[in-house]
Amino acid sequence: EYMQAHKVQQQCRQVEGEEINKWQFTRDQKIRNTLNQLVTKQQNELQALRKRITSAQEDQRKSRSVELERLLQKYQNMKRELENQQAFDLQLLDKSLKNKANASVYNKSFMGSRMGSRTVSYTHLTLPTIYSVQISVVAVSLKK
Repeated sequence: EYMQAHKVQQQCRQVEGEEINKWQFTRDQKIRNTLNQLVTKQQNELQALRKRITSAQEDQRKSRSVELERLLQKYQNMKRELENQQAFDLQLLDKSLKNKANASVYNKSFMGSRMGSRTVSYTHLTLPTIYSVQISVVAVSLKK
């Protein structure tokens, strides 16, 4: 009887060892699968975040480009308007000078000094320009 009990005990230990090995293998496999899923999930999230960042950067570039184009168009419009106004003022001046025989033109400095014929550049424009600007003061005699 002892021999048979000893055999049963050995079989139990063997089955227990096999069950422990099987359980350990299954556990390790579950842990590997869970880790792989976690790594895949983190990679997907990282990829999505990078895509969002790239998209936001592209939107910002487009917005800057549109704003730059708008400002450049505004500058061009203002420049064109100023040039047209200057041309119109020059035509009016030429017309009034031709109509008035005894008109006299005096160039005065910006501060109004009468120190001779001198032009003063006007440097405080709203928009930057590459054109020089001169201010002349015109005196017209209207006596008959």
